[in-house]
Amino acid sequence: SRDSDDAPKLPVWFTKAVTSVCGPYDDIAIEPDISTQYDWEVELALVIGKAGRRIPKERALEHVHSYTVFNDFSVRDIQRRHGPPPQWFKGKSYDKASPMGPWLVTADELGNPPSVQLRCRVNGALKQDTHTSKMIFDISTVIGGY
Repeated sequence: SRDSDDAPKLPVWFTKAVTSVCGPYDDIAIEPDISTQYDWEVELALVIGKAGRRIPKERALEHVHSYTVFNDFSVRDIQRRHGPPPQWFKGKSYDKASPMGPWLVTADELGNPPSVQLRCRVNGALKQDTHTSKMIFDISTVIGGY
């Protein structure tokens, strides 16, 4: 929560290998011999449509083309094995395990900043039900926060 004492003061950045992204209805191969600590988080994904660098917070939303939904799939024990701090890239780059989509919704259609409910289901079971109003940092801060 943004109000907790251990909430980050600045956005935390991590990367994912492009090979980790898959289609919205693709199966994710769970391999117990690799890990038993698989995890998921529903995220609002932004598609940046206008290039920029050191973008001022007040101009950040001008760079958003569209939004989609993203499952930030992680292998937690692999992520934590190489730390501290956590080794984000390895734990978040499991091949073909981060479904995205199926739709892109343009910023003018959804609103800027959007106010949307986000849900994550795993094998049909609801695992997360949240809202973008609960984000620790607003979208402009994430894009333009230095």
